[in-house]
Amino acid sequence: MQAIKYDTIGGFNAFLEEQKKTGTNAKMTLTTFSTKPTITS
Repeated sequence: MQAIKYDTIGGFNAFLEEQKKTGTNAKMTLTTFSTKPTITS
């Protein structure tokens, strides 16, 4: 799983660098999720 983790991070960072080169402003939202349910009361 570590290889996938680093591939994902590298791809994400490459995408951000590519977007920076356009010279326009943008907003970005990153959503994370977990497969472990959280129960609150």
